[in-house]
Amino acid sequence: MKIFITGVQGSGKSTLFKILTSAEEGTNSWVSEIVDKRIDSLHKLYPDKRITGIKFEYHDLPPIPEGGKALSQYLDSLKTADLIIYVVKSFGEDSFLEIINMFEEELRIVDLAVLENSILNLEKDLKKMKSTEKEREYELLLKLKDEVEAGKPIREFPFKSEEIKFIKGFAFLSFKPILYALNLRENEIQKIYDESLKIKKKGFLTVPFSGRLELEISQLDSESREEFMREWGLMDYAKERIESSIMECMELIIFYTIGKDEIRGWLIPSGTKAIKAAGAIHTDMEKGFIRAEVISFEELMKIGSLKEAKEHGMIRIEGKDYLVKDGDIIYIRFTS
Repeated sequence: MKIFITGVQGSGKSTLFKILTSAEEGTNSWVSEIVDKRIDSLHKLYPDKRITGIKFEYHDLPPIPEGGKALSQYLDSLKTADLIIYVVKSFGEDSFLEIINMFEEELRIVDLAVLENSILNLEKDLKKMKSTEKEREYELLLKLKDEVEAGKPIREFPFKSEEIKFIKGFAFLSFKPILYALNLRENEIQKIYDESLKIKKKGFLTVPFSGRLELEISQLDSESREEFMREWGLMDYAKERIESSIMECMELIIFYTIGKDEIRGWLIPSGTKAIKAAGAIHTDMEKGFIRAEVISFEELMKIGSLKEAKEHGMIRIEGKDYLVKDGDIIYIRFTS
């Protein structure tokens, strides 16, 4: 998954990139494994197996330019991201909400231009030849144009499932999930867990962090790190907090497989059925799906092993329509 980290000069975006990746100095792209305490716990049950966790691909972009063609080109470059992290220096002259609203407006301006051009092209096509499919697309784009002109992001539009694939082809910026990371000063550290700073909408989430302080903490040895966190009243690491927020913003969950040699985490959208989760592992598993053998992470940790869980009848047999839950450990039975 490709994540772009952006913000204005001095916002702390490069600091956040370092916190998330521990990348070498001068590096602006890095693949980093996420913090996953569950997979670490599973490894303690099965220390002889290797573990393969979830990895995110982070890109620290140049600072956002001020206006004009340069800004337009910069925003256009965001279209290949799966998620955008916009770092807000929330201790500036403007409130973080004002900064967020200004950036959201810039995204909508780019989308509006794309919508207007696409609508014109469809009008030309429909004059040449009538098409029921193109008429539906035309009507949808007109509705989106009205929404964007009314100041609403495309991500909030109530799309039908069959419309999503068509819309994704445009790479609309205000359709992309976006995480606003609020960079607090050290003397504001107590606000990190302030619920009033957490705003959640569809594909939109805010999360506080304290860049300089939490970068310093991330570079300490484990013993010093724990002591430092207690001193500052921190309950989690910034890396863990941001990664958890990415998952929440994108409505993603993790399920696990425990194979002969490997414990592995798999990232899927919330609401995924067992048959599609099987396909995330391998297409052959989806094609030949028979059933899923499932136990929750919590149940497995209580009983101590899959062998014990089977003997105590704790493994559930689920069909193809079972909705996979976050933390499920799954074994897929399939015909090859």
